[in-house]
Amino acid sequence: MAQARSLIDAGHGRPKQSNLRRAASDCYYVAFHALTEKSAKVIVSGSKRGVYRQYVRRGYAHSQLRRTYVRFRTILTPHTATRSVIEPLPLRLNQVTKEIKDLANRFIHLQELRHLADYDHTYEFYKEQAEEIFRSAARNLELVEALDPSLDPDFAFLLALYASGNRQSGE
Repeated sequence: MAQARSLIDAGHGRPKQSNLRRAASDCYYVAFHALTEKSAKVIVSGSKRGVYRQYVRRGYAHSQLRRTYVRFRTILTPHTATRSVIEPLPLRLNQVTKEIKDLANRFIHLQELRHLADYDHTYEFYKEQAEEIFRSAARNLELVEALDPSLDPDFAFLLALYASGNRQSGE
């Protein structure tokens, strides 16, 4: 986050597009790595298992996390979810926290902005937008840190869904 902050604040006057793009991309990657680290700690617990956690973390694909979050966000909104999406998933809809939904929405939004920053060079970023991206990523980190997977079965479910490669849904 420090690097993103310095890129947003670099120079005098209007920031360079390259700095704003890099800041947006960095914010997403901070969110991605915080989530995969938290997830790996749940899946592989114990203080002397860092090497195994690293294997778990390397197994996460950006597109897989996005699909999982999109699916989870859909499940959290039962009036828009289809029966085929909900049926195979043993999730108690009334026990999902607002924080998990917020985390899912922020992650998806940060990833979309990262795609714009990295691949759409016709898209122009502004400092105010980069500031908002930074704040969203900071909030995402707070949400990840606040999650206690041992007490939150829905987050534990989400982590298991990541690790399985979404196979529960028939993909």
